[in-house]
Amino acid sequence: WFCRNMMVSGKVEKFDLQKEKLSVPHIGWNGLTLHKPSRLFRKQWNQATGRVYFVHSFCARPNDENKDWILSTTTYGSDYISAVQKGNIMATQFHPEKSGEIGLSILAGFLGESADPLKLQVAESAGIAAALSKRIIACLDVRRDEDENLVVTKGLSYDVMEEEKVDSGGNENENENGSDPLKKKLRVRNLGDPVEMSEDYSTQGVDELTFLSIKSYANSTLGDTPLHRLLERTSEKVFVPLTIGGGIRDYKEKDGTEVKALDVASQFFRSGADKVSIGSDAVRAVQKLQANNNKCDDSTSIEAISHAYGKQAVVVSVDPKRVYLDTPKQIAKAESEGHTLIEVEDLREESETFGKTVKCWYSATTSGGKTLSDLDAVDLVKGVETLGAGEILLNCIDFDGQGKGFDIQLINTVCNATTLPVIASSGAGKAEHFSELFKQTRAEAGLAAGIFHRKETTVAEVKNHIMKKGVSTRL
Repeated sequence: WFCRNMMVSGKVEKFDLQKEKLSVPHIGWNGLTLHKPSRLFRKQWNQATGRVYFVHSFCARPNDENKDWILSTTTYGSDYISAVQKGNIMATQFHPEKSGEIGLSILAGFLGESADPLKLQVAESAGIAAALSKRIIACLDVRRDEDENLVVTKGLSYDVMEEEKVDSGGNENENENGSDPLKKKLRVRNLGDPVEMSEDYSTQGVDELTFLSIKSYANSTLGDTPLHRLLERTSEKVFVPLTIGGGIRDYKEKDGTEVKALDVASQFFRSGADKVSIGSDAVRAVQKLQANNNKCDDSTSIEAISHAYGKQAVVVSVDPKRVYLDTPKQIAKAESEGHTLIEVEDLREESETFGKTVKCWYSATTSGGKTLSDLDAVDLVKGVETLGAGEILLNCIDFDGQGKGFDIQLINTVCNATTLPVIASSGAGKAEHFSELFKQTRAEAGLAAGIFHRKETTVAEVKNHIMKKGVSTRL
């Protein structure tokens, strides 16, 4: 392989997900074992706690012929080379620009004129290098309010509107006669400014930020200047990965101009996004894949963006909703249609089987959870992996905003159906729900919104809690 036009002996290979049972791509915060002094690490490096951000599917393996190049190695299944240096030639497999304060320190060392230190700057009590961390992600649902300002909002089962009473001009007599002088009006639930909230979460130690644009599917995404400006302003102040979702699809402008999903994604990347999240369009893509006998034809948004930017740049947001099966006939029909049936607790308060164990399958919904489809959410996940997606954001409409914990059965079913990293979302109400998630499933990240926005708990409190429970995370 090559580093700045110089040949380095060694083998570059894809992570062996079967042999080592890994999720690929390798996405997240992992540790470094330093092998020699470097000006990149002039500040003392604590191998037990120091982590940087990785996102890749291939790696270079260390051997005797390239040992003079090796600056650091990282363990993911087995060891691979994560940074090299020879003289003034330096390169990293990780992304320092997305590695928070540690990354900024590494970049300062690279840009500085200081010579390499004479000895390793490693804390004596560091021990072995940190392992891949479980990520805590803050999600900011953004939408324009009545004044056309982009605000953070949060819904209950995806409903982000709330009632506001306004003066309708009534008088006391009208009120005595039974009419209410205060008229009810629906408005967007406003939880704050997205850039200010992003800075706050970054200070708390959030591992990634996800922006989901509500109702983008109904608007021109390419021309959504406020959304692009949001990414630009955030990326100037926050140095962790940013994901943007909402309205990433092929569509036509009002004047008939055709816009490609790749153009929409490219504009987001230029504005500062690291990943794009595709929702409803992923459902249509997999339905097309199935109609084509599971053969890819390079016609979908997932394929186009993945081919141009790599699969690690494509997150698929899955919005499953339970379809309960109340009779043997319904169960037999669902089985004959190939749905994945799961035993769950019945959450329907009006049902005779409320609180009891029943069977269901999960519909992959579209349009922000408003429209059910015949596509099984598990089949959606399998299909997008075939098309080239790199990560799954797994929501659950039935658990959204309930604060009672994640849908563990759904998460385990999806994790067992894919080799992609899974981000679990929907239902977190307290820090303990994250430790339950990581102890009971193979999800690589937990995402929450409302509990962080309403300050019911903080990112830092969640991380400290799961660390005490034995879950590896970045502090």
